[in-house]
Amino acid sequence: MTGQHSESRLDRLPMALINEIEPAPVDQVLDEDHLLAPAGVPGWRPEKGPARIRSSWRGSDGALVPGALDQASVIIRTDAGRLVDGRDYTIDPFWGSLERSTAGGSEVAAGPARVRLSYRWSRRRVDSVSQDRDGRWHVWQGAEHLAAPTPPELPEHQRRVANVFVDHFARTGRILYCDRSRPRRHLDQRERLARVRTKISSGRPVRIVCWGDSVTAGGDASSPAAAFPALLGRRLGEAWGEDRVELHTVAVDGSSTSDWLDPGTAAAAGLRGSAPLPADLDAVLGLEPDLVISEFVNDAWLAADVRQRNHERLLELFRTIGADWMITTPHFTAGAWMGTARLDAPDGRPLTRFLRAFASRHRLALADVSRRWEALYDDGLPYPTLLNNGVNHPDDRGHALAADVITAALGVVPHSLGEPA
Repeated sequence: MTGQHSESRLDRLPMALINEIEPAPVDQVLDEDHLLAPAGVPGWRPEKGPARIRSSWRGSDGALVPGALDQASVIIRTDAGRLVDGRDYTIDPFWGSLERSTAGGSEVAAGPARVRLSYRWSRRRVDSVSQDRDGRWHVWQGAEHLAAPTPPELPEHQRRVANVFVDHFARTGRILYCDRSRPRRHLDQRERLARVRTKISSGRPVRIVCWGDSVTAGGDASSPAAAFPALLGRRLGEAWGEDRVELHTVAVDGSSTSDWLDPGTAAAAGLRGSAPLPADLDAVLGLEPDLVISEFVNDAWLAADVRQRNHERLLELFRTIGADWMITTPHFTAGAWMGTARLDAPDGRPLTRFLRAFASRHRLALADVSRRWEALYDDGLPYPTLLNNGVNHPDDRGHALAADVITAALGVVPHSLGEPA
């Protein structure tokens, strides 16, 4: 198993080196001005949480980062005195967001309340252990980041042996050896892409639609050019010729396949409990694509029968217009949503298992992005650090991994199959 080799090789690192790893950075904030939100606002919303645990995306506040807040340290005051947890406010155990309590008996006036907020918060770090050409060991400290730290760059002639993940509030780090001895599988799927093969062999342009949710829309890539659809378009243009690639992105934040097939229904609205999203499947079909590449990590929240029915309907629709369909498996998300806190665990999500089986049964092209995220452990990279918002939005590295796997599935050798940092 992937997770067993590190434990058997801990003796490779002198314990004196591990003792040099510093605890996670922790800071305290006193009397931060905060508007206590009424109940009912989604827990991830940045305005609901302390300012220091809000992720940042292109200069704006993003989702709250789970685990970055010491919830036991939270103290909320007004001019009338200290508020009481449970009576006056509640803290979301996952997000760390704050809202007015609905329990009754609060002494705070109804509606949003201006309060003063004190709390402890923490950041993550990835340190590295290396050996030089003379066999001497060295420890290098990485830069702190609220959610997505990167390993430090090493001087020339230093061989990175392991990275050490120091999570929020952790006093010790978790060792991940940089081991690329296991083979990487990036399967060429062109035999399942008849229309794409015909277009390429005849020298005609291939029209591709990247279709999906907020990840396909580019969240949390540092720029539109760093999102996986843009990377894919550039790489295919270099391989096939820019005049032979026509790539479109059709994506809506927060959407699942139900939002596109049955907008306004319980299956769609149940994902968010909110108004229908502007998801119009005609925006995909009307482009008359040769290839549709779908990405819906949000389908993880759909019931199994709804997920099955949606994909059967989509298969019929795409076959009707003669389009090839490439399904991508979802990238990893926060451990609570993966169902395990282990960094080395294989993807056991029902959505991933379903997509692999559905693609196999119907001989559809599969870009198995999840497999690449599984392999991050052997690269010495803790996968949560590739989530810029700490939950479900990959950073530039995560988008590049998706582009790697998709280009490989299209028979194009990726630029980097995710070489270890």
